[in-house]
Amino acid sequence: MSSLKLPEASHDLLEIPRQDIPAVVHDLIGRRGLSALVRTIHGELASEDPGLRRQARMALDRLGFPE
Repeated sequence: MSSLKLPEASHDLLEIPRQDIPAVVHDLIGRRGLSALVRTIHGELASEDPGLRRQARMALDRLGFPE
């Protein structure tokens, strides 16, 4: 996992293979970046762009935050 760049937005997270998500979350927590990522994704949920909102919803689902 250490070779992967940590996600900064929903599109970054969606590019990560599902099997790597637990390691990514672990690294985000260790680097205190999970809150910032979730805050960014929540901002994307408020976008006027329906595509960005859809991506944000999928990213939250992938992180384990269902609707």
